[in-house]
Amino acid sequence: MNSNIKLQSFFFYIIIYLVTLNISFTAYGFNNSISGRVLDSVDKTPLPGVNIYLSGTTFGTATNNNGYYFIKNVPPGNYILVVSMIGYKVENKELNVTNGSKLENDFSLNRKTYELNPIEVKANRPRQWYKDLDIFLDHFLGTTSYSTSCKIENDFILDLKWNNDTLFASASEPLIVYNRALGYKIDCDLKAFFYDDKNELSWSDYNSYYSELKSTDSDEIEKWQENRLENFSTSLTYFLLWLKSHDEDDTEFLFRTFSKLIQSETYADASFHIFEKSFIKIDSTNGSYKLSFNKYLNVKDTKTKEQSFIKLLYNEITIDEFGYPIEKKPFIVYGFWSKAGLSNQLPKYYGIKDITSLNK
Repeated sequence: MNSNIKLQSFFFYIIIYLVTLNISFTAYGFNNSISGRVLDSVDKTPLPGVNIYLSGTTFGTATNNNGYYFIKNVPPGNYILVVSMIGYKVENKELNVTNGSKLENDFSLNRKTYELNPIEVKANRPRQWYKDLDIFLDHFLGTTSYSTSCKIENDFILDLKWNNDTLFASASEPLIVYNRALGYKIDCDLKAFFYDDKNELSWSDYNSYYSELKSTDSDEIEKWQENRLENFSTSLTYFLLWLKSHDEDDTEFLFRTFSKLIQSETYADASFHIFEKSFIKIDSTNGSYKLSFNKYLNVKDTKTKEQSFIKLLYNEITIDEFGYPIEKKPFIVYGFWSKAGLSNQLPKYYGIKDITSLNK
């Protein structure tokens, strides 16, 4: 009973803290929309049932019988609009949504040309393919406690190949991922993946669309909500929100800088210090801020004792009011945050849609 009370207090603290970050949690207050029509590029007929979504979010829809689509209540920000349908090539378009945006985007999809090579069933795959699959899953889904509850339904479509010391992965159709720890179905268009075995580094590029899993079990639904909040409280997005709002004597996160990457947890806490406000410059007009530091920033979460490293790829990056970088691939992360693969990823703007509904 005491443990349940402590858990409820913990989640209550997170909700209260997020509210103090001055985020507008009412997603339905955004008067921004994206609409258009999708046609076949050859005969110009409308295509019904085309999946259209903003990558990394729960914002998406499907075209109607006349090929039209409409996505509403979109928060301002930079997005990749993905247009996907089996049998057609995926289309992507970068969009910038600002307050009051009414964007119209039409698409003509090109049909895929398939090679006459049937997908080999898993039962006939060589042992090496299963070993390669394990490597892919460790680096794509991650190696945290949530990873074992995250499954790729159609992993048999993966093409896994080695080139010297590097493993490459590709998929002919979107991967269907079920995350039973966080309660999401994720449609994932894998654009690129490689794992450098020699240096033990991996990189992936994909577009993803999140939809809520359905359940009639109230305990399971409650567990999903608890896991989401707990996961968010240890995430990089939470940290980036914390940076602009914490008090000067707040020790939830501690810091130090290194001229080179040293992934070690043997240093005493005394070598860490409170974050320097000089690292950030807040824009009071829109809630964003600039983040700038040299070398590697070593971050320690004093709640979990986990450590991560951040290396900026620009001299300065911009973090929007919701805790998301404006730049593409703005930094490289190492340590704890680098272990969090797709199984630990929450949809973008989780703090707007999910926490609001939880707190109603």
